[in-house]
Amino acid sequence: MRVRPRGTAVRLVVGLADSAVSSIGNLGASVLAAHLATLVGFGVFATAMLVLILATMAARSLHGEVLVLRSRSGVVDASDARSSTVSVLVLSGGVGLVVAALALAGGLVTGFGEGLLTVLVAGLALPVLCVQDHLRWIEYARGTSSRALVNNVLWTGTAIAGLAVLGLVSDGSVAAPLCLAVWAGGALPGIAYGLRSSGVTVAGIRARWLGRHRDLATPLLLDFSLTQATAQGATLVIAALAGPLEMAAIRKGQIWLGAAAVATTGLLAALQPLLAQRAADRGHAPAVRMATLLGAVGTVGLLLYGLAVVLLPDDVARVLVGEGWDAARPFVWPLTVQAAAGLLGGCWGLSLRVTGRLTLQVRWRAVLGPVALVAVGLATWSGGAVAGAWALAAAAAGTTLVWGVLLAVPTRRGGESVAAAD
Repeated sequence: MRVRPRGTAVRLVVGLADSAVSSIGNLGASVLAAHLATLVGFGVFATAMLVLILATMAARSLHGEVLVLRSRSGVVDASDARSSTVSVLVLSGGVGLVVAALALAGGLVTGFGEGLLTVLVAGLALPVLCVQDHLRWIEYARGTSSRALVNNVLWTGTAIAGLAVLGLVSDGSVAAPLCLAVWAGGALPGIAYGLRSSGVTVAGIRARWLGRHRDLATPLLLDFSLTQATAQGATLVIAALAGPLEMAAIRKGQIWLGAAAVATTGLLAALQPLLAQRAADRGHAPAVRMATLLGAVGTVGLLLYGLAVVLLPDDVARVLVGEGWDAARPFVWPLTVQAAAGLLGGCWGLSLRVTGRLTLQVRWRAVLGPVALVAVGLATWSGGAVAGAWALAAAAAGTTLVWGVLLAVPTRRGGESVAAAD
């Protein structure tokens, strides 16, 4: 299907708005669930929510991101859109049914507690969330990200309204499974809109997507898995070695940098299809230059934002994070450097994808990840949590440097650098 993509600036702004809507929706759902459920119930809800989000991102790496890299100049073959959607439905539905069946079996044997019921709901919710997300990425691949934004707005509005109504009609605490069902069920209007706007039909289509696109799907999944393992693993290392108080201070520092995380996520989501299309239309070098320029501007912006946060008066800072800002302030700079390096590294990482170096990137990721974990562990053990945070920032900067070097080395098909010429 051929569409007329919007301009670059508009698509980047829409990508940022889409990411902001997702973050606001998840934050709003978490806040409402925290008020509706018991403390234990909220913990169950938050854990299930995080697992579902990560599972959705994994499905995206196998389908949505592959579709984006396969698309050229806003053209997405209708059969690819249908086949990828069916594959998402079959894969996530299969995994979800297995999870739900295991929870059901466990409940029949031991009784249905809040935890098992939440797992059961999560299994049923998984295909709903994965299909909603994939329909958004079809629009990203086509260059019509405004439709992805509408999809997300429908989900966010429905989920928040549903939880708010749940709070009004409930007499006491609301069980975590019900909160999760309302949050995930809010994606159904987005799916209805996405199917209509994309023109995708799934009837009579066989799921052959992964088999035909394993050359991209496999390394993209590995890249996602290694990235998440490194990020979450480093956090766990700091928590284990420094203790809960230091970890709480890091989390409070991250609250003020939440806007930076939203901006980075939105920029990279919107940038990937733009780079893929620019590389196809104009060659590799213009795509790399575009990524470098946006990454450099974003990096400077994040550093200035971090400086502003550091200089915030204590009373202003505590409005958002509460007590403990004095302990959190030392973490702002390393967290800012990590975010800034991550933004530029993300832009260069996408450049490696669109210039055909994804496999090489994954190989380096497999080396850099363990090195980062060891460095963070040693720094935290010898110097405390702040030193560990700086080690994590240094690891992010080192990864960014490696991506820059990989982009600068000559390609196999010629003696020129990708960054210099196509």
